[in-house]
Amino acid sequence: MAYLKLIIGLINAFCRVIVFVGYWWAFDSMSDFLGGDDQAFRNNIQSWQHKAISNLSIIAGSCPNSTETLTWFTWPGSYQFYEDNGTFVNFTLYQNLTYWTHNLLKTPIKLCGQRLNFTLEQTLQSNQSCQERNLVNCGSEDYPFCAANLTQCPIEDFQWNDKLLTSNGSNITNLSQVINFTYSNNKSTKFPMSDIRIDTNFVCLVSNIYNLYPDESEASQLVVPPQKCDIPDLSYVELNTITTELFFTINNAKNLDAVVDGEKNKTLFRQNYFNYNFSRCGGDPYNWIIQVRQLTDTIITQSNSAQITSIIYLLIVCYIIPGIPFLCRFLPQTYMGCFLCLDYLIRIVLMMTMAGQSIVILGNGQTALNYLQLILDKQCFASDEVQLALISTLQDNITTQVLIWNIIAIAINFAAFGAEMTMWVIIAFQTICEALYRRCVIGKEIQDQDDIAIEMAQQQEAEAMIAQGQIDIPDGDQ
Repeated sequence: MAYLKLIIGLINAFCRVIVFVGYWWAFDSMSDFLGGDDQAFRNNIQSWQHKAISNLSIIAGSCPNSTETLTWFTWPGSYQFYEDNGTFVNFTLYQNLTYWTHNLLKTPIKLCGQRLNFTLEQTLQSNQSCQERNLVNCGSEDYPFCAANLTQCPIEDFQWNDKLLTSNGSNITNLSQVINFTYSNNKSTKFPMSDIRIDTNFVCLVSNIYNLYPDESEASQLVVPPQKCDIPDLSYVELNTITTELFFTINNAKNLDAVVDGEKNKTLFRQNYFNYNFSRCGGDPYNWIIQVRQLTDTIITQSNSAQITSIIYLLIVCYIIPGIPFLCRFLPQTYMGCFLCLDYLIRIVLMMTMAGQSIVILGNGQTALNYLQLILDKQCFASDEVQLALISTLQDNITTQVLIWNIIAIAINFAAFGAEMTMWVIIAFQTICEALYRRCVIGKEIQDQDDIAIEMAQQQEAEAMIAQGQIDIPDGDQ
């Protein structure tokens, strides 16, 4: 019996821990299941909510109030440090660097733009055409963009006027001549331009405004270190490149050369809304994509909440409850029986809570997979291999890190609980059998004692009757 209780104690401790480990792995894997590819797909979806650029101008000074500065780069600031040769480099502050230039121009300029009150999302989320919504279509049938009128159509492309810059770059007085841009029209072969960005020699799929040199692990002295970037965002098209030294110089920040390598490059990029098959996927299919993004956000939130539940389980079930019998060892044994019942009640509540959270997350994960499959079946991104690859990666990650891990955690939960309950049933059955056996033995002993008592009573009665002469004793017996 003692060995059996020891085995049950070990199984009890193992089950408490393995349940926590199973759920913790499941919930922790979901908290970061959106890797670079997955986050990039979500970022691309979110870019549809950016207002399209409708006008561009080059200014030598500050952009007018009616426009926004499109050329900017955020310097995160740096700590003071000593170079290898012993030179002291003072700290620098956070600042936005907004001037840009061209190697043939050399004059510091800003790209200023105006944005429409219309987004591509407003076009895609409806089954109706632009005309049916009392709007005009600035683009083509395959690449529509709804706007209020044709005078407010967005810009589809812009390039530097290399011919003019090459022939007369240093003597240009009218800066508006140095760029050429094209508006969306009925012959458009892509969606409008949605972003202009200064970055390094490429832009990361996962955006980071502090990306100085995302392909290298240098500049550890920066307040915000460069983000590691494994995959470039191919939707950004290079417009022109200048050295970092020139970039710092035109922004009156030459001192930043001492912090990072000024011989590296800075590049100006433009980005268009990424390709989407509107004729097949306008309206409801677009809303499926939005649902996927919302569901992944919900899964992240729910996994964080479930992690808190698992920590509560760990503290109560694996630390507090096992320590109570030692602290209360002087209490009567009857109290320990009540404590055992309370232990199992608390564990059941917490285990069922975590199982319920896993089941809800499983449902959201499966719903997201269903939407993604519908999007693929409709061929919404048939012409965009990058987006198809991102969707495929997202499907794989939801399947492995959301569905499979939660199923494993739930299986461990019920298997551990079932194993422990089985052992308790065994010990309870053994206890009942021992009780029945003892009852039978005690009953037999009582019956034997009763028989002996009856026999003795009868013998005493007979002796009393003989003594009183009520019974004659044969001569041979005297």
